[in-house]
Amino acid sequence: MENPLVDRDTQDFNTTLDYSINPESSPLLDARATLYYNHTKMDENRVTKNQQDTTRIKTLGPALGITLRSGGRLALRDGLVSG
Repeated sequence: MENPLVDRDTQDFNTTLDYSINPESSPLLDARATLYYNHTKMDENRVTKNQQDTTRIKTLGPALGITLRSGGRLALRDGLVSG
């Protein structure tokens, strides 16, 4: 939908790197690590005010998930103990 008051152009770039380990020799361990990067650029032109803006947002971050199993029950997940 076009907005007659603001002309906006948005560009997004996202990438993710995942690594997981669940060795057959250790059925009690299941781990996953993720590294992500996001870059968003927005060019805006406020038509009625003849005002132009450019906004850039960059995000780089990790995520880690570890599951330890004991007797078929979940014992630890992301540092939270559950029964």
